[in-house]
Amino acid sequence: MSEANDVAYWLDRMALPNARDRVETLKQIAEAPIADARLLAAAEQLMDDREICIVQIPYRFGEVRFFAADAVAALRRLLGGTQPVILTDTFFPLTADDVSSYASAAGIERRNGGIEGEVETLRELRERSALTTRTITR
Repeated sequence: MSEANDVAYWLDRMALPNARDRVETLKQIAEAPIADARLLAAAEQLMDDREICIVQIPYRFGEVRFFAADAVAALRRLLGGTQPVILTDTFFPLTADDVSSYASAAGIERRNGGIEGEVETLRELRERSALTTRTITR
């Protein structure tokens, strides 16, 4: 596959509707970036993607933008940029036990339904500002 095809492939993957697909794509780009400004622009747009999904197995849940920060940092370095990537008000990926602890502390009943229930519980925790958030610099 040519580099042009690779870029087109990654751009298509970053636009997929499934948040987990976007996360997996961003992880791969962060590990093996290709010097292309279009990839950087697409990854930068995902810095605003607050969708929560499974981000790791064993199960951890997090926001797409957390992984966009790593991809943006890798792409910027490769393209010669020196501007740091700063992501505010985000949480580190959480286990189901972490979600349970936060829900209990906030008085929120966990949703049933497996993975989607965990994601819904996390969304409510985030809406209520009941998660420990940080500013991350990459």
